[in-house]
Amino acid sequence: MKALKLQRGDRIGIVSPSNPITAELMPQFEKGMAYLKAM
Repeated sequence: MKALKLQRGDRIGIVSPSNPITAELMPQFEKGMAYLKAM
């Protein structure tokens, strides 16, 4: 089974076990979000 190609405007969810996002980790989180949005 092969998934359909994503279309502009589709939403994806990223699930990953991790620690909560603290103020210290916020820059890294924002950098990762910007990267994913640019894809």
